[in-house]
Amino acid sequence: MDINVARHSHILICPLDWGLGHATRCIPLIRQFLFAGKKVSIAGNGPSLKVLKIEFPEIRFFELPAYQIRYPKNGSYFPIQMALQSPKVLSAISKENKVLDIIIRSQKIDLVISDNRFGCYTTLCRSVFMTHQLNIALPKMLKWLNKVNRTFIDKFDEVWVPDFAGELNLSGKLSHESKKENVKFIGPLSRFQKKKRYKTEFDVLAIISGPEPQRTIFENVIKQLFQRADLRCALVRGLPNSTDELKCTYKVYEHLPSAELNELILKSDLIICRSGYSSIMDLFALGIPGLIIPTPGQKEQEYLANHLKGKFGLRPMDQVSLEDIELSDIISDIFSH
Repeated sequence: MDINVARHSHILICPLDWGLGHATRCIPLIRQFLFAGKKVSIAGNGPSLKVLKIEFPEIRFFELPAYQIRYPKNGSYFPIQMALQSPKVLSAISKENKVLDIIIRSQKIDLVISDNRFGCYTTLCRSVFMTHQLNIALPKMLKWLNKVNRTFIDKFDEVWVPDFAGELNLSGKLSHESKKENVKFIGPLSRFQKKKRYKTEFDVLAIISGPEPQRTIFENVIKQLFQRADLRCALVRGLPNSTDELKCTYKVYEHLPSAELNELILKSDLIICRSGYSSIMDLFALGIPGLIIPTPGQKEQEYLANHLKGKFGLRPMDQVSLEDIELSDIISDIFSH
């Protein structure tokens, strides 16, 4: 992790609440800052903020306005749905910028690190924008959003990209075509540590993530896949607020703290998850084979799945294909190569 915050004393971390990935990849940063004796506060909203409260109960938290981004049920409508939600998102960005300045003044913040929260820039102190998408993967009809993306990113003093700078990288053209001098590649971020491999408890572990309604749709596809399989399976639903008790033939976890999930992954032969960038960084850090499933219609995840096909033990598959395949066939195919 190539970062230097020596001159800063109070750091505010602001992860986007779009799935849990933006929050979980901030965990190694927070750990490093706390280890260095820095005061850390966190600002955000929703389930991602809940995850960080579980990980760091001693830290002070602040609420930011929600972007309230929602995916369509039909992936083909994804571009239109995102465009229609842009006025709502721009309004939230404006509101969060005002709330941010209040927090900075009241808490004497001297460094803000925003993980994809466009409104968390400021002139009151140094601000850093962390992203793996300097160039957003978009359909032609939405290419204009890249100009909006760059306009907001330019409001920050520095940009951190959680990836390697060279040709061997995880994010591909999403991050590696920028020529801006304030862009810094800090290396992949993962909350997990590669420890000794434990005795295998599960043949397959599925980790569910992402915004609704696609999160639930993906979970239901996985449940049907598991019900057809005569294998040792486990499911992590990624719902820190849930108290549901599901009765099924496989193991179900609503949510797990990082240390417990780290161990569970290392006790599993194969991971099934979305091809979100944070999930990819986690699999890369642990060196675990992964079947990565893009969220239907989300061009970024589709690009990442294709870019990483056959690399680092990762195998992409579209969500529809999961509905008509047997889990044993997937395992045989992956481990025969």
